[in-house]
Amino acid sequence: MVLLAATLSCPAALADKKQLAKVYADKATVENLQMSTRSSALSHINQAIAMDNNNAYYYHIKASIYWKQEEDQPALDNINRAIELNPGVAAFYETKACILQTLGRTQDALATIDKALKMQDSLEYHVDRASILTSLRRFNEAKVELDKLIKENPKNPIPRVRRVTVNNNLKNWTGVIEDMDFLIGFDDKNTISYYMHFVDRANAYMMLKQYDKAEKD
Repeated sequence: MVLLAATLSCPAALADKKQLAKVYADKATVENLQMSTRSSALSHINQAIAMDNNNAYYYHIKASIYWKQEEDQPALDNINRAIELNPGVAAFYETKACILQTLGRTQDALATIDKALKMQDSLEYHVDRASILTSLRRFNEAKVELDKLIKENPKNPIPRVRRVTVNNNLKNWTGVIEDMDFLIGFDDKNTISYYMHFVDRANAYMMLKQYDKAEKD
């Protein structure tokens, strides 16, 4: 036992231990993509943390696993630990904002995503911010955020999908139709979402009393 402890304390052994921890963490990241392998992901990230318990990124992975399993409080505890270990990573705050939004702590989520954006200007973070503003029913502000993103990234469908929700709440049916036109042209015809865009566009035409166009959709 003394020999094992001495072996693990030498620099080469510690380096090997951290390399093995990274192998487990990488495996957990991949497994977290599928619901069927998420329990394995949690097991592997726990093994990684046991070998390297001061690696902030491993707690971030663990937080993501818990969040996808809808275990929001353990997710929050782990992302807080990640931030405690390394407060300079914007992605940690973005993940925390998403968890806080799920917990219904929407004002805290907005403050947290704003902190992430101060650290890194990212399309994904702006989309998250618009989603949080929508949850707060601050639809006009959400629309301003999304309008800017779409102007800067005209071929990206994600802000347009989010803007449809906002425009529906604002009863901006012309805006809904504009985004549906884009999404119909963008989506794969073999997907359900492609056909749902026609339904959403038809509903908008109905609200505008353009019944002939609604019938065609």
